[in-house]
Amino acid sequence: MSKDRNDALKLLVDELLPYFQADVHSHMKGKVVSIKSGSPMYADVQPLPEQSDGEIRAIYGNCLVLASAAEYLKDGKPTKLKRGDIVEVAFDDRDQDNFDGGSGSYSLASRRMHSENDGIIMGVIR
Repeated sequence: MSKDRNDALKLLVDELLPYFQADVHSHMKGKVVSIKSGSPMYADVQPLPEQSDGEIRAIYGNCLVLASAAEYLKDGKPTKLKRGDIVEVAFDDRDQDNFDGGSGSYSLASRRMHSENDGIIMGVIR
């Protein structure tokens, strides 16, 4: 039996929680490496933070581009999203596989949540 009543909580918070958090994605900065024009527009993004071992992260493919990021203001002038732009990517709560850009509801293709497969370019940083 544990001497300290908080040992179980300490184990959960210090040891187990980081493993759970590592698989939940919310936001990340990245560089646009390619753009697929259309409606909706999609782009591939190279994450900027390195992994803990110094390796480069895998590219986020087919990130949905918000209209406000597809064309943004730079020095007061409208500018189209381009290769090399630094962007903020968020990850949808649910899978986007069946989303077609329409205004209606769509069915989920999986139980996937907060995944790197469901990136959304929220805006351009520079």
